Amino acid sequence: MRSNWGNRAARNNVLVHRTSGYFTWSDREILRTMRVAFSLILLIWAGIHFYVGIRMIPPARLSKRASITAWVALALVASLVPLSFTVGRSPSAPEWFYLVQTAGFVAMGFLGIVFPLVLLRDLGWSTFRAFDRLRSLVRRVTSRTGLHNPSTSDFEAFDPERRRFLLHSVNLGILGVSGAFAGAGFKEARQTPHVVHVSVPIAELGEQWHGYKIAQISDTHVGPSIRQKQMENIVETVNSLRPDAIVITGDLVDGFVPDLRTHVAPIANLSAPDGVYFVTGNHEYFWDLDRWLGAVREMGITVLLNEHRVIERGNRKMVLAGVTDYSGGRFRADHVSNPGISLTRAPEADVRILFAHQPRTVYGAAQHGFDLQLSGHTHGGQFYPWVFLVPLQQPYVAGLHRHENTWVYVNRGAGYWGPPLRLGVPSEITLIRLIGRANA
Repeated sequence: MRSNWGNRAARNNVLVHRTSGYFTWSDREILRTMRVAFSLILLIWAGIHFYVGIRMIPPARLSKRASITAWVALALVASLVPLSFTVGRSPSAPEWFYLVQTAGFVAMGFLGIVFPLVLLRDLGWSTFRAFDRLRSLVRRVTSRTGLHNPSTSDFEAFDPERRRFLLHSVNLGILGVSGAFAGAGFKEARQTPHVVHVSVPIAELGEQWHGYKIAQISDTHVGPSIRQKQMENIVETVNSLRPDAIVITGDLVDGFVPDLRTHVAPIANLSAPDGVYFVTGNHEYFWDLDRWLGAVREMGITVLLNEHRVIERGNRKMVLAGVTDYSGGRFRADHVSNPGISLTRAPEADVRILFAHQPRTVYGAAQHGFDLQLSGHTHGGQFYPWVFLVPLQQPYVAGLHRHENTWVYVNRGAGYWGPPLRLGVPSEITLIRLIGRANA
């Protein structure tokens, strides 16, 4: 049931959400904002490639022809990702283009390791030079007082050819290490996700619900390199766990229905006595949301858009609620994420569980008395060092946490976004098991 403010938002297409600060944008505003954001990201992306190139190509002392070739190759690699985001937005993109996308994302992952290593090297080198200059200054001052003989700084005394050779050797080491890490990360990303077993203690949990199992899948990102076979493996693994209920907590796809329907189709084989559920992630809003919601429903999966379902065991009840993505209200007036509305007309229950794509929904979940929230979105950071950036946006990155009186579990994702790379952050399928405190 839509509230009055929600009705006004639907009519006017612009309204501030009083609790989360969201407002709905018109299609023109969304397009303009995306163009500005894309242009800014493109500039940063080009700058990163230029920085890596200028710090690695000249020290290699290549011939003029080889140097030009290296710069052209770097420019072509840099163009693959932006090209993927533009051409790949068309439902009519040829099948071979997915190979181009995959190549671009592989290069993106490799650069994602190279760049921070080059930056770290340069910061270390700059620190050494600054320290050396300071020491040289101290020597000059003390020499004037007769306390120390003047001498050339260590950096200035260091043979320029030896400096260049050392820099080139370090660059080769960076490329080698990055290649090894990228290979290991690619292998980890492409294998069937690990099953993570998590027991969640619920206060005063009745015997009817003790041992209740929910299998969680999140962030499969079916698209350029995650295809039908990988989804079949995920579905087979989940069904083998024999859960009571299954939930897909968003970011199922990265593409249009005509292109990916076949590759997503295996989820129709997910089976659990108390149903299979789906909530939207932020990426669903990028890829023709309504058609995907229709396709998911056709597969026999229950879509929860700020609504709930009741599970009964005898005269005892459990509420399974689902909300739209935290950012959904920015795209659709009727998709403002609201844990409170998801409980509209919900009965008194022993356990209330919320399915929400982003962990930061937990603030609303705790406010409305949910016992547990299941989320994804973060990918656990996906690979180092980018894992350290996720806490800037989300309160929790991975695993089980306690927020006030609400548990929140953050699934690391069964797939990946962008680079087919997971480094130190394995993919997962989660089997949540409810237990009473006495059994914790």
